[in-house]
Amino acid sequence: GVDDDPEDQGVAMPVVKGNLQPVLDKVNTIYWFRKALRLHDNPSLVRAVQGASTFHPVFCVDTEAPGASSFVRTGKVGVNRMKFLLETLDDLNQSLNNMDSRLMV
Repeated sequence: GVDDDPEDQGVAMPVVKGNLQPVLDKVNTIYWFRKALRLHDNPSLVRAVQGASTFHPVFCVDTEAPGASSFVRTGKVGVNRMKFLLETLDDLNQSLNNMDSRLMV
């Protein structure tokens, strides 16, 4: 089944600048990949891109942030785990490239 735990899902944030009227016509979406580093079987990603005129996927590597991915928290990262993370991010970026997008890290 689909895990609805918000910790495992990305976070979509509409970007609003200036007057709200243009927002009704154009929605720029930033999608923050956290743990669900995949395009398939990702309900929060599907919701994020629905109605978006532009889509900006991001992954933040911040070992000290309170919400940092368990992959990169200080003291929990071994060589194999970091290699897996980098390979997964590369694979995600390649999938996004196939859709004329790219992952911002």
